Amino acid sequence: MSTVQEIESAIDRLGDEEVAELRAWLFDRDIARDAANGKLDALVDEALREARAG
Repeated sequence: MSTVQEIESAIDRLGDEEVAELRAWLFDRDIARDAANGKLDALVDEALREARAG
């Protein structure tokens, strides 16, 4: 069994709350990576321009 298959099997055994926690952790990890790589800079700049414009 591959690592991915093991992970999928483990996820299948999680309860709804645990799946929600995993989903949130993955989302946070992706957001942090995107922020570190500058992928969110344009969105931040746009939000700041809109906030200043009212």
